[in-house]
Amino acid sequence: MLSEQNSPGFLKLAKKFKVYRVTLNRSLQYFTQNKSIEIVAINYLNPKSSRSASYAARSGFETEDLVVAEFNNWKASRLARGWLAKISDSPVASVMAKNTRRMGNPKADVLLRINDTREVGISVKKFEIGYNQIDKRWAKTYRDMWDIPNDVFVALRKYCGRTGYRPSDLEPGRNTKDHRRYYISELAPEERSSLIRFFEQRSSMILGDILRGNTGPEADYMLVVKRRGRAISESAICKIEDVIKHFDGPIKITSKDNLKIGKVTAQRKGGDTGKKSAQMLQFKFSPNEVFKIRAASTFRH
Repeated sequence: MLSEQNSPGFLKLAKKFKVYRVTLNRSLQYFTQNKSIEIVAINYLNPKSSRSASYAARSGFETEDLVVAEFNNWKASRLARGWLAKISDSPVASVMAKNTRRMGNPKADVLLRINDTREVGISVKKFEIGYNQIDKRWAKTYRDMWDIPNDVFVALRKYCGRTGYRPSDLEPGRNTKDHRRYYISELAPEERSSLIRFFEQRSSMILGDILRGNTGPEADYMLVVKRRGRAISESAICKIEDVIKHFDGPIKITSKDNLKIGKVTAQRKGGDTGKKSAQMLQFKFSPNEVFKIRAASTFRH
């Protein structure tokens, strides 16, 4: 942030600055006294900015690394032994854990090898207020994954505001909530019905793909971790099948006019400072819900 008497043009400020003009009853400067006209230019990051997303990613990696360290220190870690008791019915003689960061973008964030024979994928989530992105792709990618009919695909492109499918492209004179995209209630009734019917018929498969994955390494368990600084204070671990059942449910339209599949929200990604990636379809959920699953095992440390 900066405060100046010069104009934004004179200062050659980048577009990322938001400029406000203010009149001060009394300037703190020596040469200008009463009724000083100045500008205040702010470039604070929006919480949805790419740098904020980068911070979230780093925090997620740190959490995964903490989990890997616990598993690899399982003989001394009561916490890791508790997780392993949930995962393995047979006695554990050896454990090797590693993150999957260099394996593409699998749903398993940590891969375990138990007793040199069994491989187990763990989806690791950080306990946090709000929602966590679990999947994000172009509507076309989901069409190919899930064999989405064309009328549903077109509705999704409108919902995401893909170029050529926005209200400003298709109905320039129509007064919509946002000229960049259609909300669910703004789709034609037949489009809305087809979209909802598709997700009703495929909800279990869709949640399986975005939570467990359909290309390896897949997640066999979900582990949600609450941190206190660099230490794990609480955690919950659950079989991925039980997680999918918990999050599955009726298809609803939210108060914000977005699509909800059980406890998972499907929405236009947005943000990204206007980049095309804002037009992707994003699935979000609250990982804290795992603590509420009856089949989950919870730990305090």
